[in-house]
Amino acid sequence: MFAPFAAGMEVADMAWEVKCREEDMAQRALENERRAIDDARRAVDEKAQQLKGISHLSALVAGFAMVVLVEIQINPNISPVLLAIFGCTTALVVGTMLIAMLNCTMM
Repeated sequence: MFAPFAAGMEVADMAWEVKCREEDMAQRALENERRAIDDARRAVDEKAQQLKGISHLSALVAGFAMVVLVEIQINPNISPVLLAIFGCTTALVVGTMLIAMLNCTMM
């Protein structure tokens, strides 16, 4: 009389273990998805901080180039061609750095 009861209990225990295992696997899958989302968010935040740093650095370089252009003491007997080349390259540096800053800011 106890043998069928014991067999029934054993089947019920096995069913309970299978159900618990399935729930555990579903929970682990959910946790893995959450970790993947957190990792992606961290990566995006890291890239945003890098772009912010590049933006600040390019603005700083553009400011220094502008100060050099304004504050330089030029010898009066310098070649006009050399002076024009200096002015163009300095303006090019300032423009390029401002464009880099704006690109990093807009990203």
